[in-house]
Amino acid sequence: MLFLEGPMDDSSADNTELTAIFDELDPLYANGDLDAFCLYLYGVVLRKRKANQKATEVLLQSVREYPYFWSAWMELATMVDTRKMFQDLQMVLDQTLPKHIMKDIFLAHMALQLHQPAELFRSLMEPISSLFPHSTYIKSQWATLRYDLREYNEAEDLFDELRTMNPYRLDDMDVFSNLLFVKDSKEKLSVLAHQSERIDKYRPETCCIIANYYSVKSEIAKSIEYFKRALKLNRNYHLAWTLLGHDYMEMKNNLNHRDFRAWYGLGQTYEILKLPYYAIYYYEKSAELRPHDPRMWIALGNCFESVDRDNQARDCYKRASLCENDDKDTAWIRLARIFQKTGNLDAAATYFKQVLEMNEQDKQLTESEEIGEALLFLAKYEMDRYRYREATEYAKIAADFPYPFNEEAKALLEELRARGRATTGTQA
Repeated sequence: MLFLEGPMDDSSADNTELTAIFDELDPLYANGDLDAFCLYLYGVVLRKRKANQKATEVLLQSVREYPYFWSAWMELATMVDTRKMFQDLQMVLDQTLPKHIMKDIFLAHMALQLHQPAELFRSLMEPISSLFPHSTYIKSQWATLRYDLREYNEAEDLFDELRTMNPYRLDDMDVFSNLLFVKDSKEKLSVLAHQSERIDKYRPETCCIIANYYSVKSEIAKSIEYFKRALKLNRNYHLAWTLLGHDYMEMKNNLNHRDFRAWYGLGQTYEILKLPYYAIYYYEKSAELRPHDPRMWIALGNCFESVDRDNQARDCYKRASLCENDDKDTAWIRLARIFQKTGNLDAAATYFKQVLEMNEQDKQLTESEEIGEALLFLAKYEMDRYRYREATEYAKIAADFPYPFNEEAKALLEELRARGRATTGTQA
């Protein structure tokens, strides 16, 4: 049996049968004698020969001939690398298959793979979901979208539903294992790993799940071994390549585990990638190694805030404010915002006042966004407590700040004057 691109296919080796297959199919294609399935095979051969433009044309012919041929759609997907290519392909498909459900399923899949706006995915998938409410594939796509949007609880619920609907389905369970890793759900990931191994221990997804299980237990060497197994089974398993790289970085940290800069740098990397739970893990390590550096605690607090763990964020900012440094106002600003968010306005006012007092020591308030924010908050805070003189003082200072602080301050001053006139009239 000939595999044009099997799981053990070596990317550095040429398939010696490609030329023979091409020589047989090429004249048949020129005469229009290929059906949808042979067109698919011809497209695969062309892609292997780096004739990507012609391969795309041939694969488009294949899906036009038989739109329900999912393998041809997936091969076509490998030709699309950028958003521009996706948009061009969407225009072509809208013309050739204007109202076909397979086209919409494919475009939704590509929108997810290329991180297109979630609204596009929803507009394509919602009508399909209403037609196939019990489809495990469609539910898995929604679960993956939730995961990509970092809506981890909603994604977990959908993956749980998937496992209930079909407990033997391993497709997309590697994504579920990533989610459980991010949420540090060791017990649930352990159950998933053991069940997946019993179902099919030779599936790449199973190897990835087991690797994530060992990774969450900090057994990095075993994790790397299982990611390598996944790649032996499918060398094009991009998720495994990415996670294997993460584990090698983790192993490097283990070799130099006392260097806070390595942990802090990885935390920054994951924060930029919008993976806050990974970032929290590395920032916690850096804070352990350098507990008197406020940067560690502020970075950690920021990540806790991003996942709505406000109490932990507050504790981190308090630790940062206790560090000996000349930049306490950053921690105080963060604390004030946390208390404002949670409704403790008295505590928020205390920290905003500390920020102003520290800046006033330099004889002049810095016209920064943080200072403008503090002034406006305190003006409203004092006004709501009928301390109009103090509120007016804060608002007058904010009125000299750049837009938009000056506009809001002027509106506050107008309201304060109106309240003052009303108070005078009542007394008369």
